[in-house]
Amino acid sequence: VKAHYYLGLELVKVVADAEQDADKKKKIYEEGISELEKAVKIHSTFASAYTQMGVAYYRMKNYEMAIKNYNKAAELSPSDAITLNNIGTIYFEWKKFPEAKEKFQQALGIDPRFIDAHMNLGSVCGQTGDFNNAISSFQNAIHYAPDNARAYYFIAITYQNMGDKANANKYFQTAEQ
Repeated sequence: VKAHYYLGLELVKVVADAEQDADKKKKIYEEGISELEKAVKIHSTFASAYTQMGVAYYRMKNYEMAIKNYNKAAELSPSDAITLNNIGTIYFEWKKFPEAKEKFQQALGIDPRFIDAHMNLGSVCGQTGDFNNAISSFQNAIHYAPDNARAYYFIAITYQNMGDKANANKYFQTAEQ
């Protein structure tokens, strides 16, 4: 199980990322998925293998298969904040903002220090015009990672969308620093 899992993980997360040719990259993802499938055929409740298949499908932009695998992983390991965040990301891409927000909040309920979930929650709030909660989410990310330039930048964008040029400029400058 672990041999197939770690080979699949290496292919999906390292080898495919390094490949520049799109066709070769796709074949590497497919090979990684094949190894991960072998792992779950041996051990059908191996949640991490489903998560990594979700990652591979997501990177191949096959969101239906990605969410299918993420949901299976979440079913097997409901306290995995990363998987919940990944599900939220797909909902965000599908512009299903209430579902995305729910998944990001669930991830933060499990791990309140999860920077990516704070950033993603801020983004979904910003997309839906909930600017105050967007700023609050980005500030939570900064609380746990004070050097997160993206969080400062997104706060600036949010203030800009609110028409608050003074705060927007302040946060743009901080992000630049």
